[in-house]
Amino acid sequence: MSRWHQTSCKLPRVCVVGGIPFCDACDALGDCTNVEPDLSSGIPRAPELSTEGLQNLSWPPSVQYEQDTCNIDIPGALSCAPSLPQAAPLLVVSRPSQALYTPVGTDDLRLLLLSKGDFDDPIHGTLKVSSFSDNVSFDALSYAWADETGDDSRRAIIFLGPFWDPFKITANCSAALRRMRREDRDVTVWVDAVCIDQGNHVERNHQVGLMAKIYSSARELFVYLGEGRKELEEVVTQLQWFETAKSIDPTLIQALFRCRYFSRMWIIRGCERKGSHHPLRSQEHQMD
Repeated sequence: MSRWHQTSCKLPRVCVVGGIPFCDACDALGDCTNVEPDLSSGIPRAPELSTEGLQNLSWPPSVQYEQDTCNIDIPGALSCAPSLPQAAPLLVVSRPSQALYTPVGTDDLRLLLLSKGDFDDPIHGTLKVSSFSDNVSFDALSYAWADETGDDSRRAIIFLGPFWDPFKITANCSAALRRMRREDRDVTVWVDAVCIDQGNHVERNHQVGLMAKIYSSARELFVYLGEGRKELEEVVTQLQWFETAKSIDPTLIQALFRCRYFSRMWIIRGCERKGSHHPLRSQEHQMD
């Protein structure tokens, strides 16, 4: 998505006015409420050319010819040739600005400094590259890209960097980040959809291989199961009070493991992490 500031804006001063980012330096509004959802996988495909007007012609084998290049310009010589549609430029829908992603090394990870804000405020953050050897304190988010209806389209908007560049994520990821955000201070988090350059296949494959290390290096691992399901709220509350799940209603346990979250292959890596796991509650506007 394109930058919403005036082209002359070099030192943005962004604040939120009526729930919409506003730059006081160039008087521009970052209103992204009517953005079309990204339904693609993010992988560009070559456009298909029309075969209309083309004929399967070949040079007669009985006629000799030479393959010399003819440089004679004959006006109108191509006027009867069918016009072929030009290939449209390849576009990656919702591809972020290259300025958002700086390269990561083999022992690096990219983290999101999630700006403080109220629950309903636009989500803003800043990306930074850190090394595992720096022992940076951060929290990791484990969630499912798709919600319980299976919607994995990138229709939600967050803003990144000093220019508040818009960046598309899934609605489930957006809801999880709202639960992780604090009202009183910024927090450093790792979330795959934002911290991995999904359009860079080399980086994505390498970072996916580091996910177990990322989860084990995190200060806390926060698990997001979804919104507005009372049975999940109840079972999570009971799990926090009981040392084991033996005293919990089995139907609640079944409801818990029917969540789309537990159908993910990557959940095993998150569960393998030793240490604290914290659920992100859907009835509260802050972390546990």
